[in-house]
Amino acid sequence: MVDNKIASELTDRSNFVSIVKKNIPTISLFLLIVGLEYYASKLAYFTSSEIHSKIYILLLIAINILAVVLYLFKKKSISLILMLSYFLFLVPNQLYLGDMMNKLREETANVTNYAYQQKVDMGSYPNSLDEYEFTYPNLKRRISYELRDSESFVVEFYVQSTSTSHTYYNKSDLKWFYYPD
Repeated sequence: MVDNKIASELTDRSNFVSIVKKNIPTISLFLLIVGLEYYASKLAYFTSSEIHSKIYILLLIAINILAVVLYLFKKKSISLILMLSYFLFLVPNQLYLGDMMNKLREETANVTNYAYQQKVDMGSYPNSLDEYEFTYPNLKRRISYELRDSESFVVEFYVQSTSTSHTYYNKSDLKWFYYPD
């Protein structure tokens, strides 16, 4: 059961303020964790997939509501373990994938510039990236380049799943676009 003392204190506004003041570190930690989990869940849309992002947000809501309920029922250690477990499952991995995505964006922008420069210097876009020197060679397998015809090319990359792609097409009005699933 919820602690009757807390429940009765919450009915009085001044007591509510004093409870909040006493629990500022806990509330701050909770808001920080939830904020980072939310950021990581939204980042998953671009690094993993739209479906993963939605699942992560639903889990964020469910797990953190459960954590608050456990906290109110004086199960503070279980509440903290639950919150931190989900945080450690989601946030470090998504930050790693977000960093990888930024490097892939940089690399594909470099590839795009390389293709345009080849067109200026040689009169045509390159057939392949064989002569291109990658800034991040370890990400090479995640990037594809395709010469469609003498006037068009496509550069594409994926972060975690090949079913999601970030694509540049030089003949499209959009230039860069993203396909989430």
